[in-house]
Amino acid sequence: MGAYENPKPIEFRTTSAGAAWANAAAGIGKNIGNAIIERRKYLDEKLEKENKEMLDLTRRRNALTAQGAEKLKANLEKMKGLDEEFKQAYIKEFNEGWKVYTRAQTSTDLDEIESLQPQLKRFNHFQAVSGDQIQNANDYSIKMATFIDEIQTDGPGVPNTVDLYYAGNNNLMKAANIETGGITEGESREVIINDKGDAVMRYTFVNADGKSETFDLNTAELDLDKVLKVPDYNSKVEGTIANTGIFNEDGTINPSYAPLNENGQPELETVTEIIDGKKITTTTQVVNTEGIIQQYTDAGMNAMQDMTHAQKVSIWKNTIAPALKDYEPEDLAYDSETGQFTEEQQKIFDAGVGSYLGDMARMKVEAATKDNYNRTMVEAPKADTTSKTERVVTAGIQGIVDGKRKTFTKGSTRVKIVDTEGMSDEDIAKLIPLDNGKYARVENKTTLGWSADTNTTTLEGLYDTFGLVDPQLMVNK
Repeated sequence: MGAYENPKPIEFRTTSAGAAWANAAAGIGKNIGNAIIERRKYLDEKLEKENKEMLDLTRRRNALTAQGAEKLKANLEKMKGLDEEFKQAYIKEFNEGWKVYTRAQTSTDLDEIESLQPQLKRFNHFQAVSGDQIQNANDYSIKMATFIDEIQTDGPGVPNTVDLYYAGNNNLMKAANIETGGITEGESREVIINDKGDAVMRYTFVNADGKSETFDLNTAELDLDKVLKVPDYNSKVEGTIANTGIFNEDGTINPSYAPLNENGQPELETVTEIIDGKKITTTTQVVNTEGIIQQYTDAGMNAMQDMTHAQKVSIWKNTIAPALKDYEPEDLAYDSETGQFTEEQQKIFDAGVGSYLGDMARMKVEAATKDNYNRTMVEAPKADTTSKTERVVTAGIQGIVDGKRKTFTKGSTRVKIVDTEGMSDEDIAKLIPLDNGKYARVENKTTLGWSADTNTTTLEGLYDTFGLVDPQLMVNK
């Protein structure tokens, strides 16, 4: 058998060194066991902490979700009356934004939190303005419906209705038609929230060429209270006139513009005309109409001092030009590089406004004096068929007698063109010669001694002398 056959068994002998190794081995085993226990304990504690954190995050998320739901509910309560489309647009944007807000509040990842900041900024803006803007958008549809209703009820161009001449109102009125007329084929209206977080109404309509067009109305940029409406010019003028005292509270004219006789009654004048064999007698109240017209002109110009160029043009197109036969709405335009009329446009504007205000004054005078107006027409006497005009004025007329100004308090005064054919030179000398070669006679029932030497050589001058008006009515026809 070789040397390697049947080796001796290993013998373990307990020595002091062996005991040390045995003790060390036992200690190592114990330490390893303790380490395993400690790690398990650490892992359990870490897991518990993470679970607690996750649980806390979950609770926070749930709390934020509940908070968001309550906030949404409260906001919608404040915005009662929203139509469904506005409401759904708000709910969608709020819910999406609240998710971003919740993630930003609960994330433990700094990179994620940083990446959420632009969306969070948008949502914060939305929260700050959306309530008002969505409500404004809803109010838009209501106001636009009112615009259409006003125009349909009162008619276009009426004061305080939307100015349909103004191109800046075109989209608004298209939107109003969609809002009030319902959505027809090719039309649509949706509410969107733009990149800034502003509520925007987007309208689609079919134009005159049959093509589809889309435009936006931003509730943050368009104030319906500033939409160009036709100014109530007449009311502004009448308001100023009311402060002048021209017209009394009962509608009559102040004596400073319409004199009274000695009995405190309105002074009247009567004009008799022979026209085509008819004797026409018209009685009217004596009024300083030209003075009243001047007051209206001043009031009308002052009423425009604080108006914009567009408002002045709006008045022209909707109020002034339609009332005057010599002017057209197209004579003036809204476009202006300087925000003012050109020199030529200003002349047109001033002339038209002056004519309009003059007519306003005359109509007001006519309304105030209608009770003193009377007109009769009868067949003229056969012996008096030549067309002519006489004027009879009641007491209170001033005239010059023997070079002195007097006021007649009784009777009536008549100024008459006299046919001198067949009259003697002596009789003609008693008449008042006029520049047109004719002669006039002033008669008064009190048979005052009138002097022909009045230094009056024109018909206008004669009427001025005797305080009369409308000298053209004296011209023989």
